Amino acid sequence: MSQSARVHESARFDNVQCETLGNPFLCLKNIRTFLGVCQERFHLKKSELFEAFDLFDVRDFAKVIDTLSILSHSSTAIQRGLQPFPLEECAADDEIYSGLSDQIDETVDEDEDLYDFVEDEENEGDEIYEDLMRRDEPPETQQKTVIDKRECCLQEIRQTEEKYADTLESILQHFMKPLEKFLQDQDIESIFINIEDLAYTHRKLLEEVRSSVLKYGAKNLHQVFLSYKERLLMYGRYCSQVETATKHLDKLSNTREDVRMKLEECSKRANSGRFSLRDLLMVPMQRVLKYPLLLQELVKHTTDPTDKENLRTALDAMRDLAQCVNEVKRDNEIIRQITTFQLSIENTTQSLALYGRPKIDGELKICSSEKKYAFLFDKAMFVCKKKSGETFELKEIVELQHYQIRDETTGEKDKKKVQHVSGELHGQQPRLPDALLRGNLLLQGLLNAPENKTQRSSGHSSAGKELDRGSNGMVPLPKGSAARPQADPRPVRLQVSTATLTEERHRVDAE
Repeated sequence: MSQSARVHESARFDNVQCETLGNPFLCLKNIRTFLGVCQERFHLKKSELFEAFDLFDVRDFAKVIDTLSILSHSSTAIQRGLQPFPLEECAADDEIYSGLSDQIDETVDEDEDLYDFVEDEENEGDEIYEDLMRRDEPPETQQKTVIDKRECCLQEIRQTEEKYADTLESILQHFMKPLEKFLQDQDIESIFINIEDLAYTHRKLLEEVRSSVLKYGAKNLHQVFLSYKERLLMYGRYCSQVETATKHLDKLSNTREDVRMKLEECSKRANSGRFSLRDLLMVPMQRVLKYPLLLQELVKHTTDPTDKENLRTALDAMRDLAQCVNEVKRDNEIIRQITTFQLSIENTTQSLALYGRPKIDGELKICSSEKKYAFLFDKAMFVCKKKSGETFELKEIVELQHYQIRDETTGEKDKKKVQHVSGELHGQQPRLPDALLRGNLLLQGLLNAPENKTQRSSGHSSAGKELDRGSNGMVPLPKGSAARPQADPRPVRLQVSTATLTEERHRVDAE
């Protein structure tokens, strides 16, 4: 939807979070951002808009379609060449969407995630990459031998590296240098990140790949990739910041006419206007993830045992690199999510990063009919009261080291019953009475939290895993632990569907 609304040149989506899986808070925030743009930029009336939960809970999907239809008939959309819909009245079609919510409730156990169709960011530049790296191959006249296939793999590695190095050089010469006259230094750094370092590194890598393939029959190709593994870790920074870079580029091109015209001029000089700077900025992320695939194919068609084993070590190194880059990118995305949560929850005195990774969030239904909202992290659950918009007031911090998850079902008939278990709490009294966790999503997150995984396997409590990698370019988060709550010996009674959350007794002799 956000992409469809981008047809308006002044539409702003700076706050849209691309990775929202398992985070209803971020999903709803994105939906509300879209609705805000529809009102502010496309001047849709409130009566023409759906409500956030109409889409999130598929409560009234027909209304969502109606809003998109109105948007498609806007003058801006038509000027951009988009075809409006529907072309004729289809009142009967509303019945198609009327039962979607019930159908989803029936199949929720079969679906890993209702939003798992959302395309990963890594795939965004895939077609552009393939177009840029495409090689002119002669038609096959006869079946290739194993030696021929291996030679083709080596040619592909060399030729695609040549084209990729040329692409990086083109970004520098045709975009970065001309834009330095129009933009501030901080804008250049935000958009191009460390692409100069990437270009320099790949010029050197290309020289060694060429030498290995053309002079030594690729006998030392594995050594080339092994020696460059550490240097290519710089992709962690690039890939984790490229989303922010493209957003900043969009913002500048939408607000400054001179920058937009200069970008179009640069694109025409660089590649006759086929690819914009935004397109080309996605190519490096594609390239670093392609090295394992290229080497895997080369290993497949290598028959010499020594060469095969050597290339396998290079393949493992590039797989490690790709995994490392993905994890750095994921960690940076998590930091952005934690920052969003931190700014939305009032009266928090400590960094949420101290409690590990965010797992999931959702609404808590309390037996007193008072609704709460909870954010589940590796080490704690933050129980909040919703105020206005995306603002919350912190009520309790439930530290998971004081609790364990235990399945209390005794038979088939009991599976959907609410279980009641009480226990003594030697710590703070978390005021979380009779909680039914919405859709069991929070409960599933609790079951998968590091604290409870350890407890269920060993029966003992252990410290939760922090988001701290500390090596290989990983992005560390602050270390530390929350202050110990004051003692309150009153018993706690919690109830959840399908399993029971019960407080685990902690006695420390020293205390």
